Amino acid sequence: MADGTGGRGAPDVARSARTVVPVGGVGICVQTFGDDADPAVVLVGGAGAPMDWWRDGFCAAIARGGRRVVRYDLRDTGQSVSYPAGRPGYDGADLAADVVGVLDALGIARAHLAGVSMGGGIVQRVAVDHPGRVASVTLMSTSPIGPGDPGEPDLPPPSAALQAAVAEEPAPPPDPDDRRR
Repeated sequence: MADGTGGRGAPDVARSARTVVPVGGVGICVQTFGDDADPAVVLVGGAGAPMDWWRDGFCAAIARGGRRVVRYDLRDTGQSVSYPAGRPGYDGADLAADVVGVLDALGIARAHLAGVSMGGGIVQRVAVDHPGRVASVTLMSTSPIGPGDPGEPDLPPPSAALQAAVAEEPAPPPDPDDRRR
């Protein structure tokens, strides 16, 4: 819906209009919930997931807890800059720099960062490269971005069965009775 609520009604907290802000020479679409004076929580989605993946009600609930919620469209998603298929004009370092650029554009000195999947990798990179900008990190459905220390081996890769299931083209329809998927 045009009001950005997906037909579920407006959240009961202040919500900004979606705005495209200049970040690193490109346009990144951003939306906030809550009071600008509250500590910020930046939600970083996974590959191909627009900001709406973080549902309005979820963002509003965090904002009601005294946080300023920031969600945004990563490059090549939603209303942010896009590139020709198969030829992205960016890399992982750019995606991490975009988080810092969003903070700068909104006048936020330091934020809590939450990332899911690829967004978790982006959050880790921001935490390593810009620790002074990060109040805390929450990682969901992600893996470490670098090698383990010498005494700790790296995590194993996904199993062959999982790799095969993910690689199926097109993906099989979900089967709620199949606990293996």
